[in-house]
Amino acid sequence: MHTNYRSCIICGSDESFNFLLGEYNGLKKVRCSVCGHVYANPVPSEEEYNSWYKLDTFWIKEQQRLGHPTIFDRIEQDYIIADARVNYIICELGAKESVGKTVLDVGCSNGSFVRRAKEKGFNCEGTELYPEVVSIARNNSKAIIHEGELFSITFNKKYDVIILNDVLEHCYEPLNVLDLIKDLVSTNGLLVLEIPDRECIEAKQQKLNWRHLHYKEHLFLFSYEDINKLLSERGFIIMNWFRPIPAKLAIYARKVK
Repeated sequence: MHTNYRSCIICGSDESFNFLLGEYNGLKKVRCSVCGHVYANPVPSEEEYNSWYKLDTFWIKEQQRLGHPTIFDRIEQDYIIADARVNYIICELGAKESVGKTVLDVGCSNGSFVRRAKEKGFNCEGTELYPEVVSIARNNSKAIIHEGELFSITFNKKYDVIILNDVLEHCYEPLNVLDLIKDLVSTNGLLVLEIPDRECIEAKQQKLNWRHLHYKEHLFLFSYEDINKLLSERGFIIMNWFRPIPAKLAIYARKVK
């Protein structure tokens, strides 16, 4: 039984009501009674939660159960998606200004984004939690892939661009992650996030059947307002946002202080 209870990370309230009991994993999803944020509560220990992301557990068996490609099967599919994501960043930075920029892809999976960013002229690195996944990313990208929890890695520089694509909703302590990102990104640097949007049309139409509610690894389901608040508190200004697919938000924010 999970016994680690949380307050709402958006407004700090302890008041919430049961929103969903996860179909596959028993994690309760609750909605904050004050601000409406949706999150898992209670949760397992951080050690237990991180163990879900081992290669065989998450990247193979869980993907197969969901009917998704495994980390190996999706490399070229992810490469195509990465091409679009890299091009968006180039548009945001400018073509000439992009060359040689330092980029950190946090939670880089099989390394397809890192690979494509390097091909486009970026100096790109990645991070992953477990050695087996790190090995896959290194083989695919031929780049520096840091191994371990983000807080355990020693970074010896700041980055012009930091990527959190499909990552923040998985973070056990997302506020701490954003605090660290603030320290790692250079002044006027770019933070790119892609997240499921709990206020999207798909979520409103499907209600409790919305698929992102049932992914056991999704500990938090954010809205644009949630992200805007968290980023502005940390000295970021959202410069641009759009929906790459109907269920998600892509957000581009500059560190201004």
